[in-house]
Amino acid sequence: MKKTLLKALALSVVCHSMPTLAALNFTSEQKNQLKGVRLTDATHSIGALKNLSQISQSLEKSWDDYVADNYDMNEVLNLFLTDIPTEKAGQTILPIASFGSLENSNEMVFIMADILVSSNNPSDINVRVKKVIPLSRTKFELNASLADRKLIVSDTLNDLKMVFPLGVGSFDEGVLNDAVTLLTPRFENSYLDKNAAISKRDKPRYFAGKPFLRITTDENPAKGHTAIGFHVQPNLDPFVRAFDSHGCMRMQTHDLQMLHDLLKEGPHRRLSVNVKFKIDDPAEHPINKVNKPYKKVLNVGKTSAPNYTIDRDGLVQTTKDWNNEAPVDRLQDIAGDHHHAIYDYDMSWREEERFKAHVAECYEQHPYDEVDGFFKKKKEKIKYNSCVKDGRRNNSLSDRLYQMWVH
Repeated sequence: MKKTLLKALALSVVCHSMPTLAALNFTSEQKNQLKGVRLTDATHSIGALKNLSQISQSLEKSWDDYVADNYDMNEVLNLFLTDIPTEKAGQTILPIASFGSLENSNEMVFIMADILVSSNNPSDINVRVKKVIPLSRTKFELNASLADRKLIVSDTLNDLKMVFPLGVGSFDEGVLNDAVTLLTPRFENSYLDKNAAISKRDKPRYFAGKPFLRITTDENPAKGHTAIGFHVQPNLDPFVRAFDSHGCMRMQTHDLQMLHDLLKEGPHRRLSVNVKFKIDDPAEHPINKVNKPYKKVLNVGKTSAPNYTIDRDGLVQTTKDWNNEAPVDRLQDIAGDHHHAIYDYDMSWREEERFKAHVAECYEQHPYDEVDGFFKKKKEKIKYNSCVKDGRRNNSLSDRLYQMWVH
């Protein structure tokens, strides 16, 4: 039974004094930023849909007020456009899919529907359900473009596609590798695995108790363990679609939660993941990309002899370039570039090799075993040990307190 009274009350609040809807005139760029995009993102970012902003929020938060009882959901995890909105016979038609669990069965489903909004009277809204697709009858795969900072989640069994904005790794401009690349590795034929996903990650604290969806490179997550995954903007700061991480891919909080539930509640233990600089799918997301400023690996050496340093989290130190735009055009995919196979960003072996070289240099300066005389040998050994000690990271008190608190 339609909840007409609740619906009327909801609409009276949402649509009070709302102007008539503007004609839907999309640029060619905007037409490519609609299909698969969360409705609230589309109405916030695309001018022709801005008058639908309040309606889109109400539909996502109060879905049950607009549909028959058998389509009620416990929570709408994503309400996204499945096609370009159109106008017909005085109505704006929004083709959407609503993803969540049904209230009457707790089954996770996609409800395919048309939202019909009167162009002259936006309070006149109807949701026309066309089809219900159970999550159990889907097979999703993930394809990420680092240069475009987007994630496309596609169902290979049904006509379902979602497009999400990403924040990705900082640039490495020839400091760690002899090329312009990113700290986010590329992944070929990798996975999101239910057994490797963390539903609430509390440490380090900047993960804020939100999901961490680790990428694995092997069907056995223990063999294919990586440090890279999808997570929220650190400390739940406002999301930025930029080059600014140490390698992981950042998502809007509600998008990450949706992806978590898609994985955890889905029929497959693993979802296929591919991460490249560029992908073939041209679909885009309307949230602005930030190319200036951008982060890059800090070069503490010379241009001819670059070198890096480590920050207080034990990660490579990055810095913001406020004067230039990110050199996105220099990011080129290379066959076989798969999780450190060509461009290696792992810091543990670098630090180990650097310390070994420092120890060897100390011995070259203070070859205590080659000195004659007990006291001379002992004096030279003290100098050698002091030199070796200088090569170890010396955390300040504030750094140690920070590490205890955060990690």
